[in-house]
Amino acid sequence: MSLSLTYNGMGECCPHLTCDWCNSAITNARGALVAWPSAETQPLVMLHKGPCDLQYESQHGHHSWMGIESLLSFVSHNAGVRNAQPRRRKGRQP
Repeated sequence: MSLSLTYNGMGECCPHLTCDWCNSAITNARGALVAWPSAETQPLVMLHKGPCDLQYESQHGHHSWMGIESLLSFVSHNAGVRNAQPRRRKGRQP
């Protein structure tokens, strides 16, 4: 799963998602999904819906999936986050 942080010119950290197939930024949650190869515990793969997930499926076979919005809701819930609102914070650059 491609979740990374970059820093903008003002020293703020900016988390973002990247498609594991085409390596482009995922900028529309409704246009992306996470996939995994089976019902067992597996690493997640972030994909754009459409060409990227179809090509992934043709190479790796049928996969289970859920939308990015659902994934983020489940992760927030399972981590105990309630009414989380994104906040801008200054990050520390390495």
